[in-house]
Amino acid sequence: MTDNEIPDLDIAKVTPGRSHLIEANAGTGKTYAIANLFLRFILEGLEVDAILVVTFTNAARDELSARLRKRLANALRLFETGTVDDHEDAYFKSLLDRPDKEESILRLQQALLAMNEAAIHTIHGFCQQALTEQAFASGQPFDVEQANDTPIRQQAIHDWWRSNTYELSREELEQFEKYDFKDLADLNATISPLLEANAPKLEPININDIESTETLTKQQNALLERLINEWKQDEATIRDQLLNKLQRRKAAYKPEALKAFFIALPSLKNNKIDDENTAPVADLLADYAYSELVQKLNKNGKPEDFNHPFFHLIDKLKDIKTRFDQSEKRTLQKEKTEKLETAYKNIKAAMNQHKQTRGLLSFDDMIENLHHAVCESAPSQASKLANILGKRYPLIMVDEFQDTDPKQYAIFQRIHKDTDNHTLVMIGDPKQAIYS
Repeated sequence: MTDNEIPDLDIAKVTPGRSHLIEANAGTGKTYAIANLFLRFILEGLEVDAILVVTFTNAARDELSARLRKRLANALRLFETGTVDDHEDAYFKSLLDRPDKEESILRLQQALLAMNEAAIHTIHGFCQQALTEQAFASGQPFDVEQANDTPIRQQAIHDWWRSNTYELSREELEQFEKYDFKDLADLNATISPLLEANAPKLEPININDIESTETLTKQQNALLERLINEWKQDEATIRDQLLNKLQRRKAAYKPEALKAFFIALPSLKNNKIDDENTAPVADLLADYAYSELVQKLNKNGKPEDFNHPFFHLIDKLKDIKTRFDQSEKRTLQKEKTEKLETAYKNIKAAMNQHKQTRGLLSFDDMIENLHHAVCESAPSQASKLANILGKRYPLIMVDEFQDTDPKQYAIFQRIHKDTDNHTLVMIGDPKQAIYS
């Protein structure tokens, strides 16, 4: 939609003192709607600096400022000339019917003179201003400087790596590699995303529902003992089935492989499965499980030929091995998560300490700190700050609201909720949301 086309939104029906969500797809007059709402509330008595308009880039902020100024100027011309262009929308044309033309002209003139003071900000700009103006209420230091988090983060990661690895033995370094911390570059790639704004929290791994390797080892060894006993008791039958009822295309079922298998079986009693020795035994037995054999029968073989307990026991051993591997995997995941969480907390603390001692604040810190002050601090203190901001800005319009993250959204909702007769208007296209 172009500036000269009429949007569907009825500006006059946007009720003050409520929260509104206006869906506006690309090209449907979103900026036009913001400009008309801005004009309407100026004419209804709000000062320019009492209307907060929030967007997400400096370019969008500058464009909005120019568009709002132009809309006010066009409205002033309408009242002064008593004429309106045909292409204008219904709301703008309805201004000709206002009875308070002189008062409207005065308000528009004052608004245009004050446009340099208009509260049109990026989200970071708004948070910075709110923290600065309400430093005492928000617990924000009075004198802070903006900083780029990237070099601070890189230094903190490097310092953590150096202090935790430089004096380790080769064996201890190999343990680090299990956690995907093979080198500084790996650590950086793993930890950096967690230090970004809105990064997902590390969820602890619960292994209470996983069988212990000790329990599984006992089960494995018991099954192995039964398997060897079955072989001793019925070796001839088992040999006959394996030698005469299977296809020979698979290497494990060729005579030389079977011969090696028969020789190895008795020695399994001296090769108990334990934490250090599960794969060799499992690999040796895997091809001779009932579930495998019935798929490789020759023309003389039938599934019931392999119903011998020996072959079913191997299936059970395979299942135990799978559960053993799952247990080890989950345990390693838990250890990795705990190690990563320790690294994250230490690196984050080092970054915060660096910025705090130097009076620095990053863009993400601004949102984080205002969110904490408005939503997470002591209830009475949070409500007081939200109310102060709500009275400071009785109308808040959030452009591109689909790009607000949960913390940004929570800030505006808390301000609106804790302020009487507050108006919150969120405008954007949900289909283009970058946060779900």
